Amino acid sequence: SYYEHLENVLHSGTDGDILTKPTFRSSALFPVMQVPGKISTRLIYFGYWILKRHIKEVTCVATLRAEPGNVLIRHVHTIHSPLSFRVELSDLMRAAGLSVEAPFIGSIELEFFSTKHLVYPFPAAAINYYGETFSTVVHTAQRVYNDAEDREANSKTLVPESGFNLYADKYKEPFISFVNGPHAVVNFLMEMEFINSENERMSETLLIEQLAPYQTHYFYPARHYALE
Repeated sequence: SYYEHLENVLHSGTDGDILTKPTFRSSALFPVMQVPGKISTRLIYFGYWILKRHIKEVTCVATLRAEPGNVLIRHVHTIHSPLSFRVELSDLMRAAGLSVEAPFIGSIELEFFSTKHLVYPFPAAAINYYGETFSTVVHTAQRVYNDAEDREANSKTLVPESGFNLYADKYKEPFISFVNGPHAVVNFLMEMEFINSENERMSETLLIEQLAPYQTHYFYPARHYALE
C-alpha cells in the first residue's frame, strides 16, 4: 500500500542508514500522444533536489520510444539550479527526425541520476496533455524499478492501482493509457469497475493478449462498454 511504501522510504531517508541501499536513480514513465491541431504532450518537472537534498548536480535522461517500444532518441541535460523544466514531445520528435504534422503515439521515460542519495525512486514530474481549448495534468504514475531489491520493497498488488473520473458522451471520449515495463507479458488481465453518479456499478475484465517491452497501450472504454 501507499503507507507501507512511505514507511520503507522514510526508513531509508538518512545517508547514514547502512541497511538500506541508497537511491541514485529516480525515474518516471509516461504515455504520450500527438494529434496535429488537436492534442500535444509535454512533461514538466522542477529541480527540487537542489533545495531539498542540497545536491549540486542531477543529470536527466529523456528517452522517446515509439508505440511498439523501440527507442527513437535520448536527450541528456544536467540540472544545476532549482528551476522548472519542460520536455516537449514535438521537440523530441523533431530531434528524432519525425514529422510533427503526423499523428504519434509512444512514451517518454525520464531518468534522474545523482551521486548523492535521492531518497525517492520516483520524481515529482507530471505529464501535460494540452490543446487550444484544454489542458490536463497528471502526476507520475509509472516507473521502471531500479533493481530486484527496489521491486521487492515497493510492490503491492492487494489494493486497486488507480481511480479517476470518466466523462463519456458524444463530445468527449475517455481513454486509459499505460506503458509496459522492460519485460514482455502475455494474456495480461486488467480489472475495471465503473461507478456512475447513481452509484451503480459495472465490473469488466479486459484481456490484453500480448505487450512487448516498453510498448504503449491506449484503451477506449466507451467503445466497448455502455458508459453513457
